[in-house]
Amino acid sequence: MRIRQQKKFLRFVAVEAIAVLLLFISITIGIDEKHRRLGLNEHEAMPRINPMVTTLTLLAAAAAGIIPVIFYAFPPKVPRDGDS
Repeated sequence: MRIRQQKKFLRFVAVEAIAVLLLFISITIGIDEKHRRLGLNEHEAMPRINPMVTTLTLLAAAAAGIIPVIFYAFPPKVPRDGDS
């Protein structure tokens, strides 16, 4: 049973790391894009961030929050007395 828990934890860490990495990358792209546009035209109004970057950021944040629930909120399947 201990090996199964370790494998589950390693899968959790890998999936969560991917979600957090996507979140970090999308935030970095969004901030970089915003500052790059502001640097070119300082007299214009603040530009809008690309909607795809915003959507990716929101989805990555939601995934990072939901992944622990998916992995650990449901009770484990315990075999019945007659099952082997």
